[in-house]
Amino acid sequence: MSLTQLRTQLYLALPDGGKGSPPPGGIEGKLNTLFGWLVYIALAACIAGLIFALVKMALAHRNQEDFNGGGIIKSLIAAIVIVGATGLISGVIG
Repeated sequence: MSLTQLRTQLYLALPDGGKGSPPPGGIEGKLNTLFGWLVYIALAACIAGLIFALVKMALAHRNQEDFNGGGIIKSLIAAIVIVGATGLISGVIG
């Protein structure tokens, strides 16, 4: 079996998630609004955490103290990228 045939069979075996019905009662618009707000709140929380960590790092540098927050800053930047990508991911899925 060639790689192209295997890829075609795998593609045909995957379920198609785009043929579902919307939720009853017109809740779809309300859910979209809620998820949109949640994305903005999560993004604001990540950016506020990043600003807090950077200010803490600057104060530690000014006072010549040791600040070991590189992991925190990296994880916050990764969280910002993931939250920012949710719009692209939902656009592809929906």
